[in-house]
Amino acid sequence: MNDEMAPDRDDRPRSRRDDDDYDYDRRPAVTSNGMATAALVLGVLALCGGLTAIPGLICGVIGMSRASSRNGAGYGMAMAGTVLSGFGLLTIIPLMIVLLLPAVQKVRESAARMASSNNMKQLSLGQMNYESDSGEFTKPYHYQGPVGGEPEKLSDRLSWRVTLLPYIESDPTYGKFKHHEPWNSPNNRPLADVSIKTLIHPGDAPPSTNTRYRIFYGGAGFDLNRKRNSQGITDGGSNTIAIVEGGDPVTWTQFDEYPFDMVGPLPTLGLPGATVFQAAMFDGSVRTIKKTVDPNVLKRGIHAADGFPLAD
Repeated sequence: MNDEMAPDRDDRPRSRRDDDDYDYDRRPAVTSNGMATAALVLGVLALCGGLTAIPGLICGVIGMSRASSRNGAGYGMAMAGTVLSGFGLLTIIPLMIVLLLPAVQKVRESAARMASSNNMKQLSLGQMNYESDSGEFTKPYHYQGPVGGEPEKLSDRLSWRVTLLPYIESDPTYGKFKHHEPWNSPNNRPLADVSIKTLIHPGDAPPSTNTRYRIFYGGAGFDLNRKRNSQGITDGGSNTIAIVEGGDPVTWTQFDEYPFDMVGPLPTLGLPGATVFQAAMFDGSVRTIKKTVDPNVLKRGIHAADGFPLAD
């Protein structure tokens, strides 16, 4: 058959798209958006309790993003779910703060306790190093001058903490004192405002320069009239309290310590509101003691030579 006899026909090849024009033109538009629906449901629930607010916000953002590629399907629901979840989040934030506050407070207390324990170890080790150099622990007060020239009033004397300054890396401050004068003399009084890191309890708000680290004197490990050494701590250094966290901060340069006897009352110890306080022992260790401890048990730990060491 020649070309003149062949019937007329279009022999041009058609593209696949052309073949399926009918199918492409009649595909149903995507009108569903699961994330938008989830956002709306979670948003409504968030208003009731707030716990679904965060997942509601996440679903809402994803739902609005998907709506832009689906001819806007579900955009309104996603937006409504996002807004409702936002309101729900506002209601749960105060609740979260209330629930988290005790945990945060415990973390802070734990951190402060660890930092305070380190301070007390440094002070107790300072006492041990002082004994190694001088053969005795410090007196409860500090004085270097003519024999019998100490200020008559105990409260006018310098503290034992001044004695330990060279042993806690505070030599420059130590050198500025007039060691035969009262703590509040014209020369010494300004030094009370110098911040000595080891002496500041981390539980006290800065810029405090006061201290809570105090000692007992009398029948304790320290005595007003004489110095003691480790041989005088017959109950053992690990069983006898050297330094405690006081209930009130005091001027670190001033003699302001706790008089002790076995029949007298004990002072308030530890930070206000805390359930425990810490005590550094004469061997450099630090113990955490409950405030509810039997006073008689605590007194045995303070006394240096009663034959009854502090119980565990």
